[in-house]
Amino acid sequence: MKYMWKAVAAAVLLCSIFELGCGDTFRQIATPILQPAGDPALFDMVVVVQSAGDTANGFVQQIEVSGDSNIGEKPIGAGATMGALDPSGSLMFTANTASNDVTAISVSSFAEVTISLPKVQGAGAGPTYIGGTKSGTMYVAVAGRTPDACSLPANAAPNSGYVGVIDSTNLTLVKPICLKDQSSGQEMLNPSFLVQSANTLKVYVLDSTTSQMAIIDAASGTLDKIISVGSQPSFATLSFDQSYLYILNKGSNNISIFRISDQTLLPTTVSTGGTGSGFMLTDTHLNRLYVTNTGSGTISAFDISNPVSPTVIGGGPVTVGPSPVSLTALRDGTRVYVANGGNGTVTELLASNLSTIKTITVNSTAGATTNNIVSSNDSSRVYVTSKDPTNLSNGTTIFRTLDDSTVTTIKSPKLDSTCTTGCQLFNPTYVFT
Repeated sequence: MKYMWKAVAAAVLLCSIFELGCGDTFRQIATPILQPAGDPALFDMVVVVQSAGDTANGFVQQIEVSGDSNIGEKPIGAGATMGALDPSGSLMFTANTASNDVTAISVSSFAEVTISLPKVQGAGAGPTYIGGTKSGTMYVAVAGRTPDACSLPANAAPNSGYVGVIDSTNLTLVKPICLKDQSSGQEMLNPSFLVQSANTLKVYVLDSTTSQMAIIDAASGTLDKIISVGSQPSFATLSFDQSYLYILNKGSNNISIFRISDQTLLPTTVSTGGTGSGFMLTDTHLNRLYVTNTGSGTISAFDISNPVSPTVIGGGPVTVGPSPVSLTALRDGTRVYVANGGNGTVTELLASNLSTIKTITVNSTAGATTNNIVSSNDSSRVYVTSKDPTNLSNGTTIFRTLDDSTVTTIKSPKLDSTCTTGCQLFNPTYVFT
């Protein structure tokens, strides 16, 4: 297995490494907002974020694709629900909401650095999302009142959230960008999702609570403006040619289309045809856009060959399992797999016509649920995270796409490392590649 390493980043990490403790207190956490996994062409690994709730540190697990094995675990901050690789593939980052920091880990050496963030105030405040497409820079969305970031008194209200700019070479916070438009007075308190355009010129940040999108100029590191979009925007992804941004509005169950060239929100929207639309994936190999409709137990697929005018595939929403929360499309263009958050199953669909092939059980424990899914670069493996109410069978199931047989299930780490029987496990909240 070959990785692309960044020597400078690894050296800094090795010089700066320090360990984080891991407590054994566990409590349920909120379901994370998911993102499509990065293009796995550069990587031959899968990373799983494991959480122990808000009161104890979590873990990341690194799974080797070629060996179907767990090749390492590393502690991270508390309350992490998602993570991302930097564009080079040499570093993995987690946004740790409860501990209000970001963990950066070298993929090759597992050396670790914690990047502290300006303090935040309010329930659920802290970093919620991290990502970036420009080598050397990552962006983290931070929710809550942030007097430090915005240079305002601690008792000043209202006050906005911010986006932190992280130098992923030196692993430092370069600056916080306050999400308050001084000219219009508009502000975003709870940024929860961001995406950077491939040409790296703009960063787009969503706030579901205020139904707004902030546009950040990446070159200057300043806020351009804040605009209103659809109701409760929860997700965004770029078209295959990077000319349009699709914004998924969970509250209105439709898709807004934003034109990149002139930074304009188009007047028309596209209905998802379902309810609770919360996750979206662009399949660049088939020029498709997929949406999971959690409330109606369906997925919707759109042909985006003409990116400004998505057309429905298959006549409308396709019924899958209960509460679909995530999906993955094989790179060979043959199949789509949907993780059903209402039970421990995955629905397998034929990509050509979206007909159901079968339902695959990945966790048969009573009350078990799946929460995230990705596939390998060579289309030979699918990785599904699941948990159960007792936290005894939590883990990542790997199954072979050739015959849909389970290769193995890699259990989540023990909450108490000294436990020998009936051990509760960490909660896998996110898987990415």
